Amino acid sequence: MDRNTEDNKIFKVAVRSLESSGKLLMKILLSDSTVAMKVETKNENDIETEADRLSARNIKKVISDSFPDHGIMFEESDYDKLSGSDHLWVVDSIAGTINFEARIPHFGINLALVKKGEPVFGFNYYPYADDLYYAKKGAGAFHINRRLKIKKRMSVSRIAEAKDGVLLLCSGKSLEKRLWTGRIFNKTVPFFRQVDKFSNAQEAGLLGSTKAVGYVSNSAQYWDFIAHKLIVEESGGRTSDIFGNELSRESNSVIYSNGLLHDFIVNLVKDTK
Repeated sequence: MDRNTEDNKIFKVAVRSLESSGKLLMKILLSDSTVAMKVETKNENDIETEADRLSARNIKKVISDSFPDHGIMFEESDYDKLSGSDHLWVVDSIAGTINFEARIPHFGINLALVKKGEPVFGFNYYPYADDLYYAKKGAGAFHINRRLKIKKRMSVSRIAEAKDGVLLLCSGKSLEKRLWTGRIFNKTVPFFRQVDKFSNAQEAGLLGSTKAVGYVSNSAQYWDFIAHKLIVEESGGRTSDIFGNELSRESNSVIYSNGLLHDFIVNLVKDTK
């Protein structure tokens, strides 16, 4: 199979898995189901529902049927046991479970294909609006919405002054992290046109398709950000952790930006912990 044929297959399989899980999740969200909304508490204010597991099983089946030799990693998976394969799919089957469980339709699904440790495809699907954001290493990032007939290459804003920009913040999960977010809010709000609480998994796509200039989260794991990292960078933006370090498997915070304001944001928030 030549490279273009393989890449087209990867894209089609990924989109099929995302859209089918998206339809499943929206059906659950709009139903009176209590079984699929059953909550399991993993850590403080960190929950998982049966719907998370249903979405994960669906994605695993779609990918495994087409790529049986590829590894698949979900939340809490042991990366080292899975990284023997050259190809590893990293899945967040519901990004924004707290919103989902509250029947607030602002949630997404994240999916990345990592080859030899580097993301080569990144996908974020936002079922409620049917927004698909995806990136291919070296080929750019794109926004597709069939309902609205959108298909365009994404590019971050060129806003260079914080006073003209909108900054997005994730609230954090534990009380400690949420209080930390409060300090980040207090530190950034004097400088930006607007600072909004935002955690529905759409942030990477918004960086490349709107005038938002940055996103800060002190609660992020590998499966949360690896797809987003590629989407932001292929849109022309920058990524790091809150302290300005390059993102890695061990990172547990993120900053995405349009690049022009990245160092400014890092310098504002790095000492707030």
